[in-house]
Amino acid sequence: GGTILNGALEEVNPAELNIEPGVFQFKSDADAGGVTDKLRNVTTWEPSFSGTVIVFEYADGSRSIVDGHQRTALARRIMAEDPAQQIRLAANVFREEEGWTTQRITELAALKNIAESADGMTMKMARDAAQVLRLNPEALANLPRGTGIGRAQNLSALGDDAFALVINDVVPDNLAALVGRMVPDPKMQMAMMRLLERTRPGTEAQAENILRQA
Repeated sequence: GGTILNGALEEVNPAELNIEPGVFQFKSDADAGGVTDKLRNVTTWEPSFSGTVIVFEYADGSRSIVDGHQRTALARRIMAEDPAQQIRLAANVFREEEGWTTQRITELAALKNIAESADGMTMKMARDAAQVLRLNPEALANLPRGTGIGRAQNLSALGDDAFALVINDVVPDNLAALVGRMVPDPKMQMAMMRLLERTRPGTEAQAENILRQA
């Protein structure tokens, strides 16, 4: 994927990166080292695994992987089994000394993944992104606009009560996003969400018509 965040780009040795699942979360289908089943039996490093990872450098100089746990864990395992394979990862390095925090870089990494998967964005990703944007609306500034990001942005415009109806699967994400885009007032948002819950429109176009008439 192209670099859409503005850390310092450098080559890093994956063996020197710490893996901190509690600080920088990663996919739930991965084991503690961050490896999914898909990569568990791979023994040779393929350049196609590379792309750019995101690394956080603490003030004491230690470094942890933020985004790219799969590739880091795989590279470390391959080098341990076959020291002749000297693998380096292209990394965007964000430094605590330059004002970055673990929370801010985790947010940006989450949004980066969402931006890169624009059309293939899952409902859960749209919700995750919306939650990030509700906490930090500025988090969008560095990102290209994809359909997924647009939906997340509209969902993040919902008030707490209306957003709770999304989290609890009362109103589908794509229809709730229309409410976020078309209805600024939180009280009115709830009325519209309840209306969509009752009428259960089958398409976004039908939902948009219902909202306009209401």
